Amino acid sequence: MKNRKLITVITAGCENNCQRNIINGIISQAFSLNCDVAIFLTISGSPPESIQRETENNIYSLINYEHSDGIIYDFNSFKDLSIAKNLGITLKSLDIPVVQLGNSNFDCFRTVSESNINSFEKITEHLIEIHDCHNIFFLSEDDCTDIQGYKNTMKMHGLICRFSDSAETLASKIISGKISRPDAVICTDDISASELSDILIKNGMRIPDDIIITGFGNTYESKLNSPSLTTYEKPDFRFGANAMNNIYTMITGINAPLIECPCGSLVLRESCGCAMSCYEINNLVNMFKENKKSIKLMKKSNMLTNITSVRSTDECIQKAESFLSLIPNISELFICLFPENSDFPPEKINMKLHSINGKIIGADKNKTFPASLMLPELHQASDEPRAFFFNLLNHGENIFGYSVASCGNNPPYLFDKIYPTWIYCMNLGLEYARLNGNIRNIADNIYLSSIKDNLTGVYNEKGFRKFFKEKAFTAYENKSSLFVFIIETDNLKKINELYGFSEGNNTITVLASAISESFSQEETVCRLQNSRFIVIGEGMYNQKIISEYINLITACILKYNNSSQKPYKININYGSAFSGIDNPIEKESLLKAAEASLENMRCSGKKICEIPHYEKLLRIRERIYSNPDKSMNVDSLCQELFISKGYFQRIYSKCFGTSVTEDIINSRISKAKKLLHDTNINIIAVAEQCGYDSYEYFLHQFKHITGMTPSQFRNNK
Repeated sequence: MKNRKLITVITAGCENNCQRNIINGIISQAFSLNCDVAIFLTISGSPPESIQRETENNIYSLINYEHSDGIIYDFNSFKDLSIAKNLGITLKSLDIPVVQLGNSNFDCFRTVSESNINSFEKITEHLIEIHDCHNIFFLSEDDCTDIQGYKNTMKMHGLICRFSDSAETLASKIISGKISRPDAVICTDDISASELSDILIKNGMRIPDDIIITGFGNTYESKLNSPSLTTYEKPDFRFGANAMNNIYTMITGINAPLIECPCGSLVLRESCGCAMSCYEINNLVNMFKENKKSIKLMKKSNMLTNITSVRSTDECIQKAESFLSLIPNISELFICLFPENSDFPPEKINMKLHSINGKIIGADKNKTFPASLMLPELHQASDEPRAFFFNLLNHGENIFGYSVASCGNNPPYLFDKIYPTWIYCMNLGLEYARLNGNIRNIADNIYLSSIKDNLTGVYNEKGFRKFFKEKAFTAYENKSSLFVFIIETDNLKKINELYGFSEGNNTITVLASAISESFSQEETVCRLQNSRFIVIGEGMYNQKIISEYINLITACILKYNNSSQKPYKININYGSAFSGIDNPIEKESLLKAAEASLENMRCSGKKICEIPHYEKLLRIRERIYSNPDKSMNVDSLCQELFISKGYFQRIYSKCFGTSVTEDIINSRISKAKKLLHDTNINIIAVAEQCGYDSYEYFLHQFKHITGMTPSQFRNNK
């Protein structure tokens, strides 16, 4: 299917009827030309100077212009001119066709504008001809170019033009008698007309009996005002459609016909003494009924209370799913959130919710896509053109992501006013989730600090009691082994006395680091008192695994002793115990067994120090574990000590509880396991880097020790 043109619309919002009609005109014309539309806007309705609105304006920085074939820029919709100018500068730097709605300082863009001169001529003519008004004021807070329509009509009837710049100023002059009371006041917008009407009525004037007031724009305010305001409905729909036609011509060179558009017309109501038409009264009553029904459903649903009673973002999304039916006129909705702690704008987006006609699309839930796409559906083929509305999800300065809504292919193409309320609730829910997450993190950190040892960073005795209980329960549930390893240094008191407590603390931190480095992340390291540490684990333990841990930690301490240049050496004693899978042991019994093993080591340690060549044997063992790839054999090692092979093997085994050959093999297999886990190098290269000349012998020895082939070990990492 041929890709459609994508038109990006940048507008400040759709709070008033004028902007809504313009957007509907753009979409209607785009659909007639088989073009997709992406509208970026703000929907909170917050004042421009508020933090909410300032942050919400970040939606425009998420636009990826590379995907746009053309841009419609509604410059005049922005009340914050700094935002409008910055966007204009960005668009000016792009090599993309741009059509600008209304006039601005950017003459480089093609401008589409609608003159309201004829509209004000009709309003003025109505007041003069139908209501016999002669003293007519024109109220304009801005530099209004459409004032010429008023001037033309007044001049044609030989009447004097009178002006005022604000509703409050004019009302004050009328009430105080500084000016004679006008017959009528023409306002350039419905809000000013409503404001003027309210002030005068509060001060005892009757409208329209004492003074006639007219507005402009035919907004909701004009209908809801009491009395309802005579106003003028501008041809905003045609304005938007014309803008779309212009950008399409710039892109394709084709002058397409404009769709049928309603023309502007005078809307007669109570503020000039004319009654509302029955048609409009019925429409207004129906609108009230629909709004009342939607608002009633929103209140009855208790969405705000429900969605703010959450502990996490996922829970917030889950709650929001049950309130999708509250939003009228939305056929498709996406909630796209930024990853936690990501920079703005992020590189990735998480699609947390995708619904079509209120039903959740499960396949798209928790989908991650590049932020550059804005929305994957923008780039997917479809049978009919689509329009998507993008708006930011934020609360104050905190940005969570953005929502994208589509109203389908049947007019009206713009969402109902309930949708911003729904998004407001969504923003509050996400903010509550963020706050609760922060509170939990603080609580977790406080608790974590209470079970952590300040000096070493490993868990303290309180942490040991917690995790030992948990791992014992898990071992019972999983019918696995419970493992305890106790290690301590027996010369801490001597180091403190001879070299000071700072060196004693150094000894403790070195020992903690060596233990943490030697054991895996599945084991928990705790410091109980002074230099005594205990490691606890749950899993499939056997004597080979424990021997490997002993070799690793011994090598770490040996390496430190030989390189530290300290005037003392760190001596360690250790003991271990583990429960069998078929013969579980109680926690207390397991601890006693590990204590007994430690005591045996402590006693044998005194004998070890008396063994001849002990220091040289320690250095040899460190060399074995530091350089497993080096070729070593018993004969060459014996020559270093000038002793026989049999005697060397006896004293080596007496020192370390294992043979030198087993140490050489274990050092090579340990390095092989690390390479297989941490790298992607092929297995032949692993064998070579571990000192094996024969690949087949490596495979045989690896499987004999680990119970699996190198490939199986890598796949199970």
